[in-house]
Amino acid sequence: CKPGMLSVYSYCPVTFERDLPLPSGYTFAVAASGVTAEKTRAALAQYNRASLRSRAVVDAWREATGRQEAHIAAILAATGGDVDRIRQVLSNTKRDDFAPTELLSRFDQFVAESAQIIPAACDALAAGDITEFGRQVDRSQHAAETLLDNQVPQTVYLAEAARREGAVAASSFGAGFGGAVWAMVSKDSKDTFLKIWAKGYRTVWPEAAGR
Repeated sequence: CKPGMLSVYSYCPVTFERDLPLPSGYTFAVAASGVTAEKTRAALAQYNRASLRSRAVVDAWREATGRQEAHIAAILAATGGDVDRIRQVLSNTKRDDFAPTELLSRFDQFVAESAQIIPAACDALAAGDITEFGRQVDRSQHAAETLLDNQVPQTVYLAEAARREGAVAASSFGAGFGGAVWAMVSKDSKDTFLKIWAKGYRTVWPEAAGR
């Protein structure tokens, strides 16, 4: 990490892409939901199922095409970003563990997040367009809720509440099924924002807030 900068990396392999200055006058607020993303018993099965969907997408592609790409990003690169072709393969897949719709939703979320949202959000920050940055982060949060399907009501609430209370962007982060939410807020209003954000959460989710 570098002071005052946001660093962008891609993975497999880990590759530095660029640094972006944190917009002047803004800072990050973080709210812990009090919901622990437990990796035991039923919660472990839920977590593993979400994680294994990515592997199932790759396996389905390899079985249908005879190719050997190791992850979704590699499949996209090998096809020149031919999303329609990959979706057709996944639509015709017959597996015992995941339905085609589950594979498609995982693939669609990856494409949206990695190929569209992150580049657009970074470009918006580089251009100083805070409004567009917030819009892209909203897209990311929505995809996590509807496609990745790894959110809980408490993290959904915190992200929505942050935006209502004036955060220019807000999103959950981490492995999902609990955890925390970040919000980008004005330094001038951060103290008031934190008080209102916390008060609202304690009112709606008192048990989780107590943790």
